Amino acid sequence: GLEKPNLKSYHPEAKRLYGQLYPHVKTLFPIVTQPKLWSNNLKVRGYADLIALDAATGELIMVDIKNSRRPKDSESLQDYFLQTTLYSMMFFEMTSLPIKRVKLMIGVRSENVPQIEERKTSEFVKEALSRVRIYHSKYNSSS
Repeated sequence: GLEKPNLKSYHPEAKRLYGQLYPHVKTLFPIVTQPKLWSNNLKVRGYADLIALDAATGELIMVDIKNSRRPKDSESLQDYFLQTTLYSMMFFEMTSLPIKRVKLMIGVRSENVPQIEERKTSEFVKEALSRVRIYHSKYNSSS
């Protein structure tokens, strides 16, 4: 899994938040960190945080790491899941490797435990495609 880095020079709050998240990342084996992803079909691009092999399932998983003052509400989580689902779709277009699950890992500054949320990408594909169409329509991009 992910090895714990040397955090000596990090800000104390960054160390604390990393400590919250570490138990949830140690079963993940990084495939690529911060990959640049794009889709010629959807005409979108972005940078993901982490694509990893999940030792618990043996599957690839798209991981998005955030920090927040407070736990995120369901609307904010929905937007993050749509974003990471699009990243998964871009990765599939680029590699033909499916990513069926996305994981949000949020270090919460007002709490002693992180907010960890995981969902299937299939739950978000339809809405993600709809948002891409709306975006291209609104900004008059070719789609």
